[in-house]
Amino acid sequence: MRKKYLFIILLGVLWGCAQVVERVPEQAASPRPSQSPLANIATIPSEEPEQDTAKAEDLGHVFAKTVFDGVVKTSYVILTFVDMADTSRTYQLIIGDKERQKDFPWEVQTVGAGYFFIELPQGEYRISMITIPVGQKKAEEPMDLVFRVDAQETNYLGTLKVVGTKEKVKLGGVPVIKPGFEYQAAVLDEAQEAQAEFKRRFPDQGRSFIVNLMQLHQADNLSDPESEMETP
Repeated sequence: MRKKYLFIILLGVLWGCAQVVERVPEQAASPRPSQSPLANIATIPSEEPEQDTAKAEDLGHVFAKTVFDGVVKTSYVILTFVDMADTSRTYQLIIGDKERQKDFPWEVQTVGAGYFFIELPQGEYRISMITIPVGQKKAEEPMDLVFRVDAQETNYLGTLKVVGTKEKVKLGGVPVIKPGFEYQAAVLDEAQEAQAEFKRRFPDQGRSFIVNLMQLHQADNLSDPESEMETP
């Protein structure tokens, strides 16, 4: 009888151990407190450049004409605009190839015969660079044209006439040899013709048409110190 009780006790101990062995994996596999599935996913910043914002009442319109001749008469010309209040703000206005015009943050319209019509926040600006394509590369030269934009006005800047006199090879910088060109620039006051063209193109434009001619501080780059070689 005593052996029978011992046998029953032994079965009970073995049964308890079996229950412990079976429950361990269940406890190890128990789920952790729930977390958001996005908690550990890093946020990737947008690669698109931030667009400059300006209130409508601070915007002015710019109406001007460009004439390019000589070696600068190419498929497109890039004019680099610099905001003089914040020189880190630069914009490239591309004239001649509409497909390339994507970096300018405000409305741009080319209206034929060399005219362009753009929006800019009020302030003072400088055209600091002129760039043209040369084969698979680009040639860029410094400019110094200053103009003012008054808000709620159509600002006529005049006619910018640039004549490229010759191509050249520039030494220094990266790449060591790069294309360049010599030019002569002038600003012409053709306000009467421009106003007639503006009214024809934009008959419903309610803003007044005022003359704010560009001020030319650099008429040419013929004495550019980087110019050390000329193309034959």
